Amino acid sequence: MLTPISAPALLALLLIACTAPNPSTDDGDLSPDGGGASCGACGENQVCEDGACRDLPQTCPCPKGSYCDLAASTCKVGCLDDMQCNGGQFCDTAARTCQSGCNKDSMCSGGDICVDRACRAGCRKDSACPGSACNPATFTCSCTVVTQLFCATDKKCTTRDGKVPTCEGKGAAARGAACTGSGGADDCAAGLYCKAEGAASLCRAFCNKDSDCGMNSFCDLSLASGGLSVCTQPCAAAYPGSGCAVGLACHVEGEEHTNCEAPGASAEGGACTTSADCKTGLTCIDATFGGAKCRRVCNKGDMTGCGTGNTCFDIHNGSYNWKTYGACCPNGGC
Repeated sequence: MLTPISAPALLALLLIACTAPNPSTDDGDLSPDGGGASCGACGENQVCEDGACRDLPQTCPCPKGSYCDLAASTCKVGCLDDMQCNGGQFCDTAARTCQSGCNKDSMCSGGDICVDRACRAGCRKDSACPGSACNPATFTCSCTVVTQLFCATDKKCTTRDGKVPTCEGKGAAARGAACTGSGGADDCAAGLYCKAEGAASLCRAFCNKDSDCGMNSFCDLSLASGGLSVCTQPCAAAYPGSGCAVGLACHVEGEEHTNCEAPGASAEGGACTTSADCKTGLTCIDATFGGAKCRRVCNKGDMTGCGTGNTCFDIHNGSYNWKTYGACCPNGGC
């Protein structure tokens, strides 16, 4: 038994798209970047075609910017879907009008995405951000402090709080140079961070691992707990120490990692907890008796660098034996 179709249902079925392909305008490109010439305002029964306003044909098929009303077998200005609009336009199906812009990412070119009816560079997923992550609130990739991706050419990726990367203006100060500024707003070049070291500040390289730092430099310094890290600044630790900016001391500790940092207050023979407590060219040695003391750093094999009555002794830090440096102690031992 056949079920009768009501008049409203029949009318809804008739109002379907029947636009035929038009060789002069239908190349399948809905990209806002390839939309062709604009006409401005056309007449009531006209559409824009090839940059000119043209009258609608009396019967279907219909050109871009119009759709076929099968109930009347006539063309009407407007649209029922995106394919009935010119390139660079989408169909506002509620109003049945073609609007400039986009309504989905596939209408954009070059990997751009559609946001607020406009194509723009951005991301939807982390996979679009190599080595980084996509911020779903801003549709942007978080910038990368080591590889310096996802900032404008006049900006650098740095950090304000030691944890979250952000794009800021970049300076020209080189790695190891003294710098001014704080919280990411500094005069260091891209890839560097101005880290305060007591009374002085130093441009340090961002790092994820030791290999990011270069020869004799290590990814040892964290800017915040669980946050981003910067490299040590290598220097010559043998007394009196050299290779650091004015106001900074060269210290060595751990597995012979040297670093330019704020000098300590303890002189040679003074008490210490770490090498940071000692003045430049000194290191903190835990003596068998009498507690840890600041001792002069010497080059192993140098018989003259320690002065009369002292010897350059080997340093053992756990299972690691220092290969380059020793400590000057009295001839009887440290």
